[in-house]
Formats: sequence, structure tokens, C-alpha cells
Amino acid sequence: MQICVFNNDDYGGRFTAAGSSKFSSTLQSPEIRASAHPIMFPEERSLRSETTLNENSEERGNMFKTMWKYVKVQLWLETKMSKEYVKTALKLDGLDDADIKAHKNYKYYSYFADKSEEYRLIGWLQKDYTTFDAWHKELNLNRITQANELNKVEATDAFRVYKHYVNMHDTLIVRQMNIGNAPEVVVSRGATAAEMTARTIIMAKAERSDKAAQRLLGLIDPHNSRVLLTGEALTRHVDYQYFKLFRKLKKEFTSLNLQTMKKYSNY
Repeated sequence: MQICVFNNDDYGGRFTAAGSSKFSSTLQSPEIRASAHPIMFPEERSLRSETTLNENSEERGNMFKTMWKYVKVQLWLETKMSKEYVKTALKLDGLDDADIKAHKNYKYYSYFADKSEEYRLIGWLQKDYTTFDAWHKELNLNRITQANELNKVEATDAFRVYKHYVNMHDTLIVRQMNIGNAPEVVVSRGATAAEMTARTIIMAKAERSDKAAQRLLGLIDPHNSRVLLTGEALTRHVDYQYFKLFRKLKKEFTSLNLQTMKKYSNY
């Protein structure tokens, strides 16, 4: 029989008899050692679960509201609602530009405006509009005719839309060129100097290839639209001046000429 003797100065702290090490090991065994994890009472667990459920419900609610607003925007697009109608529906009417951009509904209005314009321009492409068709039929930019008058319209929203259409139109034509299916007519012969100059600058800033620029400017064989003009036939063409302007400006845009970049910042 082994006897354990407790030290009165440290009750339960030290043992002086044989077998104390075994008893000590028993006290420290995993079965009875205090858990490293905090004890969670039922009430606390319930409160945490309820908080998590509330947060998840709120998150799902916000997600549903966002999705529903985008669904409404899509409906407005399909029914061709005006920007004024959408502004009112989103409670943005009567606000100035700064307040509109700071409003929580601005992202929906911005999405509507961007998509609405995109749908409009796709419609022009489907009608085979040339860039000059868009210029004078849709955007009322034909009030100017000369290149030196472009500064009167460069900062307008109509000109911004025109630039957007030129880039969409030209990208489509280049893709068709690459598969050998470019249309015969890509430029209106009655286009004004103002429109031809504007689209030339836009092409140069977009860094179109020389071959693409020739076709987009209509510098093609009148008897075979697949053949680009060369030599004297090219230099004597009535619109060759725009091709020369294109090559000059493209070089300046490519080299990031600061003066040119600043001058044509709206293109």
C-alpha cells in the first residue's frame, strides 16, 4: 500500500510519498484536464446564431433589391424609356450632376444610359448607316461644314456619341475586312469636310492600320471594292488629303505627342 502525504503549506500542490508521480500524472491526464476551448452557454450560442441569421437575411435582402433594380433597368431599356423617365423613377430628377453621381441610385442610371446609347448605335449599324449618316441624320452636327469649325462641336454630347459610333462602325468594318467580307460603301461621298476630318482624327487616335484607313476613307478601286488604290490613282483621289492627315496624326498619337494629345482630347 502506498501512502500520500499532503504538505499543509501547499494543499494539493506537492506530494512527499512514493507514488506521487503517478497520482500527479493522473491529475494532468487529458480526460480531466480543463478544455482549451471556452465554454459557451446555451444563451450565448443562441444570441450568436440569431445575429448570424439576421446578418444573412439582411444580406440576401440587399442582394434581392439590387437584382430587382437591374431587372427594372432592363425593362426600361427594352421599352425604350427616356432618360428623363428613368431619372424620375430612380429619384434623381431635380438633382445637379454632382448630387446625381453621389446618389445611391446613380449606378443604375449610369448603366441605363450606357446601355441605352449602345442599343441606339447598334440600331444604326443594323441600318448600315455610314458615319456621315449618323452625323447629319441623327446627331444634327451638319450645322457645321468646314474643318475649322469643329471646335464649335467637339465638346458637345452629340460629338461624343458620334465618336462612339465611328469607333463601333470602324471596328465592325475591320472585322469584316479580316474575313474578306467588307461592304462596298463605307463612306458617304457627300460627306462634309468637317465630318471627314473628324472621323480621320478619330481613326488616327484609334491607331487603325493604313489598309483599314484607306478602306474606311473610301480609297478603293471603283471597279473592284476589294482592291485598295495605289500610286497615282491614290494620290489623285479627292479624299487623299485625309489619308495623309491620318498618317501624320497617327504617328503623333503613337509617339504620345503631348501637344497633339491635348489638341484632340475630345476625339
